[in-house]
Amino acid sequence: VGAQPVGGFHQATPAPAAAPKTQGQPVGTLKQTVLGVAAPSALLGEPLDVVKQTVVGYGQLSESEPLSQHFLPVPGEQSAAPARPGIKQTVLGVAVPGVAPVHPGAETSYPSRAGAAVQQLGGTALSDAELAFLPGRRRRGRQALWIAATAAILAIVLSGLVVLFLRRGAARVEARVSVDALGNERLDVSCEDCATGTQVALGSRSAKFNAKRAILELNVPLIVGENKLTLGLRSPGSSQEEKVEILVPVQYRVRGDLEGLNETPPKLRVLARAVPGTTVAMDGKAIAQAANGSAVYELDVGTALTGQSAQVASLERRIPYTITPSGAPPHRDEVRFQLSIVPLIVRAPGESVVIDSASFMLVGQTLKGASVSVAGRPIEVDAQGSFTQLMSVSAVGETVILVRASAPERAPRLVPIRVKRVESLTEEAKKFRENATVSYQTIASDIAGKRGVPVAWVAGVVEARVEDTSILLVDVRSGCDSPPCLARVVLGKKSDFSSGQLVTVFGTVSGGVAGPRSGTEIPELHADFILPGQN
Repeated sequence: VGAQPVGGFHQATPAPAAAPKTQGQPVGTLKQTVLGVAAPSALLGEPLDVVKQTVVGYGQLSESEPLSQHFLPVPGEQSAAPARPGIKQTVLGVAVPGVAPVHPGAETSYPSRAGAAVQQLGGTALSDAELAFLPGRRRRGRQALWIAATAAILAIVLSGLVVLFLRRGAARVEARVSVDALGNERLDVSCEDCATGTQVALGSRSAKFNAKRAILELNVPLIVGENKLTLGLRSPGSSQEEKVEILVPVQYRVRGDLEGLNETPPKLRVLARAVPGTTVAMDGKAIAQAANGSAVYELDVGTALTGQSAQVASLERRIPYTITPSGAPPHRDEVRFQLSIVPLIVRAPGESVVIDSASFMLVGQTLKGASVSVAGRPIEVDAQGSFTQLMSVSAVGETVILVRASAPERAPRLVPIRVKRVESLTEEAKKFRENATVSYQTIASDIAGKRGVPVAWVAGVVEARVEDTSILLVDVRSGCDSPPCLARVVLGKKSDFSSGQLVTVFGTVSGGVAGPRSGTEIPELHADFILPGQN
């Protein structure tokens, strides 16, 4: 199946987050297991509650309890979102099979509301607080996850516990390597005979001794092995600088790396480098080392990041390691990853779609400032984190496209969408029925146990609400032992079905929602397609 993206998108990954702090401590970072950087005490915001869908009565819905109120436009409400860019019918071109966005350009007749009441999968709205936090700024009543660095984050400090020193007259100068809370390497220098205020310099960096100790920030990390350094010492009030040479050995370095999160599937990596003769084990596995002493451990986290979510969830992994230098006892510790996951929902077409045309519309929502790509191609996201993109499908067949929402210093979220283009929906309906359940009673008797079961139901439309998606309340005629047999149907596109119309729904059971009477539950379906009449 060949497919191409069509026209304008409205979703993007948030701008780089700054580093908010809680009670003076950094939160949400790779834990510095040697130095003991505190882990975050809370995620940004609370999980978004699923809005309970209540169907009131039979034959119509109560005005006070509209069907799927969080999916549908609020009457009279004005959207604060800017007008969406149009869609130019231009195919960008990707390798077959594939689905890709069509280049934005000319006016489109497919407006989509993106405003104060942002629509969310599962009947939940993403508020400004959940969708638009910026690290480094404290939000009222919220705590933002903070990541220590942008690309490679030093997770485990060098083995700087071994120190060599040089005597200077009667004084003794010592140095050891450590890291600060942000993972930046530094040199801890001590001098028994240096008065307070004595300046010590290394290259362009300098510091002053206080209580016989000074901390020098390093311009570049030290190499693994022996480091010959020349320090300059200047006593208070003196213009003379005395040169002192020291030898600082670094046996190994271990750090966590987030670059693999940009790959498919996303990965967390632990990178190590050690002097010859050192053995390295991570997560209980021996890790082979290259000739330069480097070793890499990868952890696939794709499963944890896959699936729609309106929550700012957390990804946390701990990877234990053991470093054993030649002739020395082993050093055991762990690298801890903890960072937030970008929220992402795809309202249309949902998790799957069956079409008999060459295109479909992709509509969704993510974090403000986030970026979104589909089938590996970026799409446009508006200031509210919303996107609308016409997608071109170049050939008949079935494929899976991946929608990815990304933001700096956060884990991406991936939503796979099954796309099937057919010659005829009528013929597809015949094939679908071969494995589908036609009995309403079979599903209604065990809704939770029937999630994912395909169904083909003839039903009458009780009420239809349409925005980017179509929400239908239907009265199922197939296998209904005790009418009315109500079900809620979500179709991931606009439709023109009206109350009283007979339709046939082809889809899968996605769960249940509250029924017309207190304590009752009715099935909810995700429709791959719906045909008018009885098919």
